[in-house]
Amino acid sequence: PGQLVGSQDGFASGGKVSVSLRDADLAELSERLGLKGPFPMARGSIEADLSFPGASPVVDLSDVSGDLRIATGPGILPDVNPSVILQRVGTQPYSPLLNPEGEDFEYQKLDVAARLADGVAQIASAKIESADGGIDLTGVVSRRGGLALSARIENASPAGPRGRIFIGGSWPDPVAIEIP
Repeated sequence: PGQLVGSQDGFASGGKVSVSLRDADLAELSERLGLKGPFPMARGSIEADLSFPGASPVVDLSDVSGDLRIATGPGILPDVNPSVILQRVGTQPYSPLLNPEGEDFEYQKLDVAARLADGVAQIASAKIESADGGIDLTGVVSRRGGLALSARIENASPAGPRGRIFIGGSWPDPVAIEIP
């Protein structure tokens, strides 16, 4: 379900959009929208409550503000296995975030909440849980693809890799740097 509401003068001075997608194939959705990067290959939900000041919400996304939440059950994040990333950043000053050999991350649950304003998505919370541990992310992503994220990687096994990394640069080719 969705809802599009205009102001008193129709949509000339803006409006609000509410969207609720349930049980959506997020991999297919990101492909159809032409989005690049490691997006979840899972079924899930997207909830968005956005407002826009002008005649259309899609003219300039920097003017859109509101809240966005994405949640999925079991899925895969292509090319971003956190254990492999931690091993690489531990041996190099910085490295590409994406795993060069295509090591994927199978997870059980993903939940992301973001606030959009002034062309920036502020990640209030992002949790990805797997059988082996989990990832907590916070930070910002600009509409032009620039990002600055902090990730804490936990491992269920005491002997497993764990640590913190900074993810920066630009999407879809960010770099990862170990945070001591």
